[in-house]
Amino acid sequence: MGTILLGVGAASFIGYLIWLIICVVNWDSKIPPIIGMILSLVMIAGGLSMTPRFMDAMDGLLSKTPLDGILAKIGVGEKDADKTPEDGEPSTAEGIWYADYYLDDAQQPTDRWYITAKTPFTGTFNDSTSSDGELTAELQADQEGGIAFSLYRYGNSKLINTFPDQTLAYNITMRTPDGADHSLTGAIQASEDRLAVSEEDCPAVLEALQGEGTVSFYIEESGAPMRNFLFSVPVDNFGSVYQAQLG
Repeated sequence: MGTILLGVGAASFIGYLIWLIICVVNWDSKIPPIIGMILSLVMIAGGLSMTPRFMDAMDGLLSKTPLDGILAKIGVGEKDADKTPEDGEPSTAEGIWYADYYLDDAQQPTDRWYITAKTPFTGTFNDSTSSDGELTAELQADQEGGIAFSLYRYGNSKLINTFPDQTLAYNITMRTPDGADHSLTGAIQASEDRLAVSEEDCPAVLEALQGEGTVSFYIEESGAPMRNFLFSVPVDNFGSVYQAQLG
């Protein structure tokens, strides 16, 4: 199909070019053949894009040209990387962690920021029906120094406190890169879906996240210890993003 489109486009271009020459000689309007030549070029471009050899050549060209170099040539790179929340964009320091802003009821950014990872972390969970089930977890550190987790069983079933008037308490063991275990507590408030680390334990988590290596979290529901969750969090650039937000 690409070859046919390319051939038709090339033949049309030649025909319109001859027509243009005739129009120039006869002092006729040159607009119709010029429009035809443009449409022919569009057909040629479409044919080339569907030709395997052309696509292979483009893939080879792009593979030999670093993405950073391409972005630099078109003016994207350092300028965009330097954008701050005042520019209306979230902070995107190099690494997995970035800062963003909570939205109000009108879905507009507020002045309250939080730090989270670009992609969820993976782990496992156990309960009365599953053993080593697939878990994804998100971590948020907010402007007030709070730490909260969002946990998803099988990657899409979010852990929710379905009780309208009862808080669910959780025991949390945080293992830092030096092998030390730190006992923390947390809770999900009634009818909510975020597991918040207790206020007195948040400083320990923030300190660990500003260190190096990987921090692991083992979480179990206080009233049902067979229901537990395990995942690890790479520290990466958390410290630099957090300190930048603090100013």
